[in-house]
Amino acid sequence: MGDYLAFHPKGTSKSIYKAIIDVQSGEYPSAYHHIQKAQALAHDELQKPLAIGPQVALKTLAKTECLVELNEVIQYKSQPEMRDHILSVWRARFKRSHDDPNSWLKRLQVWTLACDPTTPALQHCYLDCAKLCESNGMHEVAKRILERVTPAVHPPVSFLSSFRNQLMAGV
Repeated sequence: MGDYLAFHPKGTSKSIYKAIIDVQSGEYPSAYHHIQKAQALAHDELQKPLAIGPQVALKTLAKTECLVELNEVIQYKSQPEMRDHILSVWRARFKRSHDDPNSWLKRLQVWTLACDPTTPALQHCYLDCAKLCESNGMHEVAKRILERVTPAVHPPVSFLSSFRNQLMAGV
């Protein structure tokens, strides 16, 4: 990804990607720096007249939301006492968000920087995203989500396998 960023134009997205790389590497001070830079750039983007179109503002707001969640990922990883609270915030935010499979997938990708998709507190979010992907014709994506969220050791009563069977049957 670092090679890709060398040719990526300067802007909010480039700073977000640099922050993601830093979070993956555990370089939190550098990640905060890139997050702050991206926030400033996003603020400038929002100050532009909306005559360009509301889609530009929506994309910038989505980037800003990603920056907030990157900050929360850093808190999750560096402050174990905050983990339960952050997970509950993510679940609540997920329930309130509009049902767009691409934005949900991006959000779930950010969360995987903090915790595994098999984390019980987040599994319903992954399952809801799989349902949404399936209903939007993104069958392979839904299948990959289900594979990622299925724990290696299955509980005695697996609601996940019955859900998977229903999803694959198109119910």
